[in-house]
Amino acid sequence: MQALCRSPHSWRFRFEFGFADDMMEGKTKYPDLQVVYKREWQPRKSGRNTGKLCPHYHFMAYGPGWTDERYAEMFTQVALKWVAYTKTEEVGKALAVIMHRKSFGFLRENDRYVTYFAKYVSKKSTIEGEGIGRFWGMIGPVEQAEGEEQKVTDGETVELKRFLRRHLHSTQKRKKRLKDGSVIMVRPKRRYEKSLRNPRFEGFVARR
Repeated sequence: MQALCRSPHSWRFRFEFGFADDMMEGKTKYPDLQVVYKREWQPRKSGRNTGKLCPHYHFMAYGPGWTDERYAEMFTQVALKWVAYTKTEEVGKALAVIMHRKSFGFLRENDRYVTYFAKYVSKKSTIEGEGIGRFWGMIGPVEQAEGEEQKVTDGETVELKRFLRRHLHSTQKRKKRLKDGSVIMVRPKRRYEKSLRNPRFEGFVARR
């Protein structure tokens, strides 16, 4: 999360890969490419392994001065190698999934996808109640910007804390759906709001 907050640029391209069904059963060309990735486990939505938990990867890439055509070329090369490395016997099916238009796309300035990416990097995954931890990393010379300190007055600090408490309160879940389909009311978590009320609280980390 902190690494994404310190990025001096907006990520320009995204793509997602997964493994083919039969795999679940049984950088020299781009030296300036910067990549962050994460793995998550999700139930397979179709195919022979429908319902089984399978690994799914998300990537964000940035190339200094790259054109859209270069991003597209890089993605195509990586996608072909990905399928080849999996040794799947269903090459056509795997390529159809990996090259589907929903599996990649260009990112806008301050795209919401980056927030989604950071949110799930910070979460721990579980399989049948057992935690499997977090899995994410960086590839290439990923830049890290220096932090910027913004001085505020005591009055501005109070107003900012009040604003953030209201915002956190508005985003807390108050309903929970049970396995039988019923919905119950739950008490929102207040751990962040308590931190904001602490007089020794010194600052905030914010993403651009």
